[in-house]
Amino acid sequence: MEVLFNSKSYNLKFDHTTDLNSSRQYIASTNGDILSRLSLFKYDVGEVLPEGGRISHILSFDEMGQLVQVELDKLPKRRRKKKDEE
Repeated sequence: MEVLFNSKSYNLKFDHTTDLNSSRQYIASTNGDILSRLSLFKYDVGEVLPEGGRISHILSFDEMGQLVQVELDKLPKRRRKKKDEE
């Protein structure tokens, strides 16, 4: 999934259906990815990431949830097809 944050498009490098929870923090990197990390560790803006790039922003659970919800709202709604009664 791709989200828009601070006028820049980022790719989520985690499953937003299972890894979006309050015990994690979300790190936007300079290479255009958002990564999920445990909140037990501290990260600093500008720190080098093993996946490449540097940390440009650290997002909270609430901020990440809002970004994902905006993208989910853009998707077409799924509807069940009504079966014709015979």
